[in-house]
Amino acid sequence: MGLTNVIAQPGSSTQGILYFLKNYRPKGVDGIVGAGVAVVDILGKYPTCRRTSKHMWNASEPQYGDHGQLLALDGWVYVYGGTNTRKYYDGVYVMRVRHASQKDLSAYEYWNGAQFTKEHVYDPSERQAILGPGSTQGTVTWNPHLNAYLYVYTYRAELRGKTATRPEGPFSDYFTIFTSREFAFVYSPSQQTHYDPSGKTLVLSYTGYPNIIQAVKATFG
Repeated sequence: MGLTNVIAQPGSSTQGILYFLKNYRPKGVDGIVGAGVAVVDILGKYPTCRRTSKHMWNASEPQYGDHGQLLALDGWVYVYGGTNTRKYYDGVYVMRVRHASQKDLSAYEYWNGAQFTKEHVYDPSERQAILGPGSTQGTVTWNPHLNAYLYVYTYRAELRGKTATRPEGPFSDYFTIFTSREFAFVYSPSQQTHYDPSGKTLVLSYTGYPNIIQAVKATFG
């Protein structure tokens, strides 16, 4: 199962929304079922996380639970996902929804390569992708210092970045933020923006293969 970051629900200090990717793995073989929404609640003795349904998007759609979500400056929540690259184009796809409507499937809009529409993206192809092959799992945040949306992803031992003026892109060519000398392969990067809201510095956590979580602080010029 994949999980995104959590975004607090409007007006709540205890509840937030995340997206999950349901993966049925008999005998260790991946079998993606679909993506959905879950409510995280920190009120009480222990935090809880409850799905609103078994899933809301099926296996023939982008895997919206395996990247991240962004509450953008325009008030929309943008949700990013990859694909099953054995069947579909190796790209990154995006849908959006008003912040207060994340649990309502009918409220979502999907990027079709030219605009957001109500039509779901089935059998995702290069036409609807906002990023192409090699973009891997990543996260998008607004960076005030860069005055741009920053997409951070990994390539082999590198943490890479791309920027855009809009959440759906177009994105710039990549630049290398950090290269690990300890691991030949890193994955699952996360932008810890709360350490420096100005965006001048950025703490990035990542996992070194096979399963060692580390963090690095980058400083942008």
